[in-house]
Amino acid sequence: MPLLRTTFLLLFLLVTGSFAQKETGWTTLDKGLDYAELAAPVKSIYGDSKITVLRIDPKSYEFFLECATHPKNNYNSRPLDEWCKQKKFVAAINAGMFDGDDPTQPGHAFMCNRGYMKSFDHVNSSKVTGEKTVICFSPKDKSMPSFQIADIQNCETFANLKSKYNCLIQGIRMIDCKQQIRWQKDKKKWSVCVMGMDKAGNALFIHSRSPYTMYEFISMLQQLPLNLKTLIYLEGGPEASLYVSSGSKTVQRFGSYETGFNENDGNDHFWKLPNIVGIRKKP
Repeated sequence: MPLLRTTFLLLFLLVTGSFAQKETGWTTLDKGLDYAELAAPVKSIYGDSKITVLRIDPKSYEFFLECATHPKNNYNSRPLDEWCKQKKFVAAINAGMFDGDDPTQPGHAFMCNRGYMKSFDHVNSSKVTGEKTVICFSPKDKSMPSFQIADIQNCETFANLKSKYNCLIQGIRMIDCKQQIRWQKDKKKWSVCVMGMDKAGNALFIHSRSPYTMYEFISMLQQLPLNLKTLIYLEGGPEASLYVSSGSKTVQRFGSYETGFNENDGNDHFWKLPNIVGIRKKP
């Protein structure tokens, strides 16, 4: 009888474990790199109502911030797939919203992040706004996590992060470090890309071509098997972009619909972006 019970228990764990893995929908592309197409809990007015997620382990991948305002990039914006091919990135996503000049970057119209953005010695935008979230990577202080999305209202300070990281991107907080939604309810909908961090410290590149209100989108992400800790808004509408190329898997995701701007599902290409976050596998 003990042997029979043990055999039954092992079979039960094997079956339920396989079922759980199937339910989450994750596919491992490489060590530390997992991909999923998750069904949104709510059907959208357009598209397949799928949410694309790339989960990245910072122990296996290095993060890079590329800016068109850097002289090495010749002040040229590029589509996301072109950025990736030129920089040999495994994957990339928008670095945030951009809409004008910055006093430190005169003449670079529509290439500067809305909040603070810095990559080592290059400052794309010196403006420290009231936005409450900062993406941080490439630490100066090696005791710090190699990647994090920090809530600078409740759990961190911008001054401390600025002194300890080479790359910082300030943006709109969607979920704070206490997992509370920080987005007002609104009826406007759009395609969207965001970046998250899960409770294990992994980075999440997230994209939905199907449009949703942002409050609804955040609520859905909290229902999915993502184990979210923090979440930052990157971009919406046709400019929302995600590119992945690992092994035999290539994923190209670009947005389309945006209330009051592009109210259709017709966009069929990547738009040019001035600032992107890309990853490469560590040696």
